[in-house]
Amino acid sequence: MTYYWLYFSTFLLTTLSPIALRDRSRLVSWVILVGVSVLFIGLRHEIGGDWTNYFVLYLRVESEPFKFIYDAKDPGYVFVNWAASRLGWGIYGVNTVCAGIFVGGLAYFCSKQRLNGLSWLVATPYMLIVVGMGYTRQSVALGLFMVALVFLQDKRIWLYVFVLFVAATFHTSIVLFLPLAFLWLDGNIFRKLKGKFLRHRTISLAEVLGALVVICLMFGLALKNYDMFRSQINSYLFGDFWNSKGGMIRTLMNAGPGFCLIVFRKVWEQKIENGRIWYGISWLAILSVAGALINSTLTDRLGLYLLPLQLYFFSQVPMLFSDRTVRSCVVLLIALLYGTVLWVWLEYAEHAYYWVPYDNLLFR
Repeated sequence: MTYYWLYFSTFLLTTLSPIALRDRSRLVSWVILVGVSVLFIGLRHEIGGDWTNYFVLYLRVESEPFKFIYDAKDPGYVFVNWAASRLGWGIYGVNTVCAGIFVGGLAYFCSKQRLNGLSWLVATPYMLIVVGMGYTRQSVALGLFMVALVFLQDKRIWLYVFVLFVAATFHTSIVLFLPLAFLWLDGNIFRKLKGKFLRHRTISLAEVLGALVVICLMFGLALKNYDMFRSQINSYLFGDFWNSKGGMIRTLMNAGPGFCLIVFRKVWEQKIENGRIWYGISWLAILSVAGALINSTLTDRLGLYLLPLQLYFFSQVPMLFSDRTVRSCVVLLIALLYGTVLWVWLEYAEHAYYWVPYDNLLFR
């Protein structure tokens, strides 16, 4: 457990440090933290509940031809395995590449938050340690999803769609969040479209091609993965062995910030900003509580994509207070909360033994 606490303490000290770094020093420290995180996750040895499954897949891909990638369930992840096997990088190379994408996406997302160090701290106990080391394929999809959320917030819709489709090559479940693209629409969008057609203005070729590309990609992806979707749905909904004991707790950790954003929306918009997409994600987090009562495992897995809501919310909350002392106290309370999350998970989580003791290729 010592290594996990040292890792968490690194971000804790960065967050609570009273020293204000200059831009260049801040960039250097940021790069160091990202590099340490990639090595900490990527070079782990036999850590995570699915380590054996991933290693068996790597051994299988090692002897398969390149065309095997197209028929695979997650072609992006399989391609990384195929390339790593040909380059002689081993499973550690696969995990390091995936960790680089995941941590890079997290770093980009955190850099856009008001208190980026605090958002990193919030991500550490569960997103970085548990998801990053335990759900390799889904962690890559999550990292890319966080990049896509930044694009969506900036109303760069096509980039959001493109990044999500890339993420889907690592874990197909991310396509369920494609409809979030509609959250950027202004209230007058339908009147604008109506006026456009009434004035007999033609739709541009780019708009037509763009719509066709999205529809074709969605249809092709659904058709290609039909058997996989059916198998997963049968397993999660009708299998009597699927149960996540901590699923409800993790769901509530997403629903709590979502509930606060919805209830205090007016205050939030006055003090912070208009978080249109975050209100939509907040409703998903609240509705997921009902989903957890029906099927905790399925809701828990999909709830991983709602984790950025915690990073966004808690990195903004201190900015609601103008008094610096109060703001510092709020930061301390958030740090204490997520320190407690790490302690509870390490001490009481049912599958924590897959993570403890920590081992790394650099230590061998």
